[in-house]
Amino acid sequence: SSSPPTITTFTTSGTITTSDVVVLADSSSPIVLTLPSAATVQIYYIKNINTSTVTLNTVSSQTIDGAANLILTFPWSAVTLISTGTAWMIF
Repeated sequence: SSSPPTITTFTTSGTITTSDVVVLADSSSPIVLTLPSAATVQIYYIKNINTSTVTLNTVSSQTIDGAANLILTFPWSAVTLISTGTAWMIF
């Protein structure tokens, strides 16, 4: 059987890595998390677990459902992102 995914918690801005799967954003101040390149197929489960906004940015002009970034505005908001090889899609 496979092991459960690692949970990575960000309390400040940072870069999500290809070894991350479940990402928690825990900050009372706005933070920015940068996704790795969508060239490697990945699935991320990202959740805002505090009171401030979390901006998800891409690299190399890649997009998230056609947009340059995605903002998790509300506490407890979450998103599942899957890379297609060239961009990110929200599921």
